[in-house]
Amino acid sequence: ARIVKENQENRKEEYNVKPNIIVVLNESFWDPTVLPNLTFSKDPIAFFHEMQAKYISGHMISPVFGGSTANVEFEILTGLSTKFLPQGAIAYQQFIAKPIPAIPNLLKSHGYVCMAIHPYHEWFYKRDQVYKYLGFDRFYSLKDFEDAEIRGEYVADLEVSRKIIELVKENKEPSFIFAVTMQNHGPYPANRYKDTEKEISIKGNLSSDGQEIISTYIQGLYDADKALRYLIENIDNVHEPTAIVFLGDHLPYLGKDYLVYRETGYIDGSEREWSAAEMLKMKSIPYIIWANYE
Repeated sequence: ARIVKENQENRKEEYNVKPNIIVVLNESFWDPTVLPNLTFSKDPIAFFHEMQAKYISGHMISPVFGGSTANVEFEILTGLSTKFLPQGAIAYQQFIAKPIPAIPNLLKSHGYVCMAIHPYHEWFYKRDQVYKYLGFDRFYSLKDFEDAEIRGEYVADLEVSRKIIELVKENKEPSFIFAVTMQNHGPYPANRYKDTEKEISIKGNLSSDGQEIISTYIQGLYDADKALRYLIENIDNVHEPTAIVFLGDHLPYLGKDYLVYRETGYIDGSEREWSAAEMLKMKSIPYIIWANYE
């Protein structure tokens, strides 16, 4: 009886742990190694693949393709579906005008400090208003990244990882951080990165446009993978129980009429002709859940 009681007390103590919870919604993050008839000089998301093998992983179905990130945010943070909204509607812009049940509001009632990060204009998709309704205490937008490194056209993913670590260290209370990155936002012009910055070469039967698009996208993806490694390796040094959910918002827009997807043979025909399996392939996003505690 004494042993049973001790086990119950230990389990109770374990359940009372309030870990830092970090969700990174990485812009257009996806696994391009599933594209047929393409070879890469090295794995563009090697660290992510390593984490997939060691920790909880799977796929989520995105409600969008190539854009409308705010609707993915809405579904993740509220558990509500955008399926039945009018076509083209953005939940943040048209349907949230007062506080609603959401993960931040729930976690605040359990003693969490809830922070949102997005290194772009705070007014975009009305995030500056909507994040308050969802329960975020603070929102760090582009103006909070004044001295940040710019990679290509936007704030580098690595800077977002650094900001997350900084905030976790600052807060005495458990943190809930929802970070939406910007660096790998489409479209993917050939001149986004200098040729000397591109660290992966790609071979395949692609048009010149397709080759340029996938090359730019892959470099951004490679940077995202490095930023994930930096986040996990450094957050572990904080020595606090922490869980990190890392995933993309949607598949990348790789050219008009799904250019790269068609040229590699990932899909066939027009969107109207896609099977249910092809539709699923164009909406499936890999995720991992990493934690440094049992």
